[in-house]
Amino acid sequence: MDLNGYILFQCPDGYEPATSGNQCENINECELEDHGCEKNCTDTLGSFTCVCDEDEFLALDGKNCLKFICPAGFELSASGTECENINECVLDDIDCEKNCTDTNGSYACTCDFGEILDEDGKNCHPLIDSERCQFSWWSPEGRINSCYMYSTPNLTADWGGARNICAENSMNLLAFETEEEYQFIAETTKDEDYRLLWTGANKLSGSWEWEGLDLPVSSSFWKPGRPDGSGDCGYVYHDSRIFDYGCENIGVFICEFQFN
Repeated sequence: MDLNGYILFQCPDGYEPATSGNQCENINECELEDHGCEKNCTDTLGSFTCVCDEDEFLALDGKNCLKFICPAGFELSASGTECENINECVLDDIDCEKNCTDTNGSYACTCDFGEILDEDGKNCHPLIDSERCQFSWWSPEGRINSCYMYSTPNLTADWGGARNICAENSMNLLAFETEEEYQFIAETTKDEDYRLLWTGANKLSGSWEWEGLDLPVSSSFWKPGRPDGSGDCGYVYHDSRIFDYGCENIGVFICEFQFN
């Protein structure tokens, strides 16, 4: 602008006339006392930006800093912008007696097969007779002389190993003594993820009988066309009847506890 022979510079916001008087230069707002940043100030061309510490984030006012506060069981991520779950099971001070399962924001102590968790939620003790049906995987309604424990897909064994695990917990491998019992097992396991579920049916003594019961395996429980000589141990697959199969194969199993 020409004003009586003088040229007047009008600088945009964030700039001021240079000492030479013929151009504009950036103002370093961070050197001013009134920039308003709570923590750190970074100068930019024509403006400035407030910056927070690594474990903080900038508030909506663009000036103040807020700190992430994570709830119990979570910690600030490496990026400092979100909370992430803490895997307590890898920490040294977890006091689970047996097994630890991490959960979102917490953890749970678990016990080995055939044990239950004490009231303290940390320690385990073996099942006693009065607890078996109360804490087992399931028990048929109205039947008080038997209950069952499913090994889960994380605990598998060949037939002999499954028999031994059951025996160590004062139980036998599953035996079908009635059609109602078979139907209960078939219905309860239909949604479980397994390919082979060992029962107590076996021919190791020369004839097909239920392990530990000295009872023959009724022909009504066999898959049509079985047994066909495929093996000396019997398994079921979901709602199928019993197949004979090699005892060395690996599968899940069900232990049955019978009250005397």
